[in-house]
Amino acid sequence: LIAIKRQWKAIKKMRRWSQNCKHNFYHRYVLMKAEWAHYFGLNRLASRHYKAAVHEMNQSQIIMDIGLVYERVAHYYDRIGNHAENKAYIAQAVTGYQSWGAHAKAESLGKIE
Repeated sequence: LIAIKRQWKAIKKMRRWSQNCKHNFYHRYVLMKAEWAHYFGLNRLASRHYKAAVHEMNQSQIIMDIGLVYERVAHYYDRIGNHAENKAYIAQAVTGYQSWGAHAKAESLGKIE
């Protein structure tokens, strides 16, 4: 229960930050909400938030977050059994990590493909 409260507090903090600087933080806030919904088995809500996180991340183009967002979305699709979507998002994550210069991370994900 304490961990859940701590997580929700972190989501609320990210929401405040995203209200002050949408470009830098909104995609992170939406991603955190997606992870929260996925954790509690709210897959339709999680799917909506993951799609929004990808959209917002593409709008902001914060290069260090591209790989992470795609990786988390890929993980979600793997967990719900949609392996085609998982593979597509893993490929995007690899490209995102490579563009950021995180070649070891990209290589480790590339082995999953």
